[in-house]
Amino acid sequence: MKSFSNESFGQPTYSNYRKGYLFDSKPEVRAFFEKPRRSWVVDVEGFDTSLPEDEIREALTNHFWLCGGIVKVFLDDKDPKTDVLNSHATIVMVGDDAAEYVLELNGSELGGRKLVVKVKRFPGT
Repeated sequence: MKSFSNESFGQPTYSNYRKGYLFDSKPEVRAFFEKPRRSWVVDVEGFDTSLPEDEIREALTNHFWLCGGIVKVFLDDKDPKTDVLNSHATIVMVGDDAAEYVLELNGSELGGRKLVVKVKRFPGT
């Protein structure tokens, strides 16, 4: 029985990736991955804190995903006196025009509450 490798079927392999072969036929794909991207830190306030933390992260991700690539959503710690989550989150994003799109969501509603959104460049980008 003859054995076939992934290369026989035109599927990418790790060795092809390491050699740079995956991008040879598509310069636009190579350019996309090689182009440096700007990173942003987005501060968000005003969301509903009565939901579980994972649902808040998911809601914020769904609300901001069209603005750029979301790297991470950080929620502030709970208030030690009340054991209630603070209504502040930090989202780290990548995308050259992400800041413009994020600022358009300032004053938008999420779960019936108005969001306050501020954005700044990620240090070093």
